[in-house]
Amino acid sequence: MNIAQYLENYVLPSSSELPFESGTNCTLVEDIRIGERPVRKFINEFWTARQRQASSIHEISYRACFKPQLPCFFIKLLSKEGDVVYDPFSGRGTTVIEAGLLGRSIIANDINPLSRILTEPRFFVPALRDLEIRLEEIPFRQQKAAMDLDMFFHPDTLSEIISIREYLRERKTTGKEDSTDRWIRMVATNRLTGHSGGFFSTMMPDKLLKSPKNQCN
Repeated sequence: MNIAQYLENYVLPSSSELPFESGTNCTLVEDIRIGERPVRKFINEFWTARQRQASSIHEISYRACFKPQLPCFFIKLLSKEGDVVYDPFSGRGTTVIEAGLLGRSIIANDINPLSRILTEPRFFVPALRDLEIRLEEIPFRQQKAAMDLDMFFHPDTLSEIISIREYLRERKTTGKEDSTDRWIRMVATNRLTGHSGGFFSTMMPDKLLKSPKNQCN
């Protein structure tokens, strides 16, 4: 199928409220002219403007990310199941996660180690009971961070975060780390700061650029 045929027959999988009559062929096609040149114009919603219209596995907090429908559109257009999709600037992994869901093989890399922390575990989702058992194994002790973070976290919350970090660090250095540990690290890292319930702390983006002393001011 060529690109024109793909565009003409495209139906947004998650959309039920297209601005025109839906059906097998939902794309409006217009022939226009730009100067002396004929141009074919395709009118459709090729990726949704609405939130949360894709797999729930995409739902992690990460700034400056695009919706999964965008890579989905091009992955379906330019590849088939079993093909390799490579993202050299993977970020939170939206492209490669979507490619995996579409049956593609994936290669991802990013200079930021946070990318792997947030992406890899979502390819190996542990069972809920395994998570419960693992969390029960973590020894939670009252302890303080090496630097003052009271402007961000309640002392009890910070103590729990440090306990999780030390447990996961020990699991990794002793070669015991598995997909359940990596899932816990991903979730804990993802929930450090945010602007709604369920996060360990609320923090405005500009605070990342300020010293602890200025945070207290």
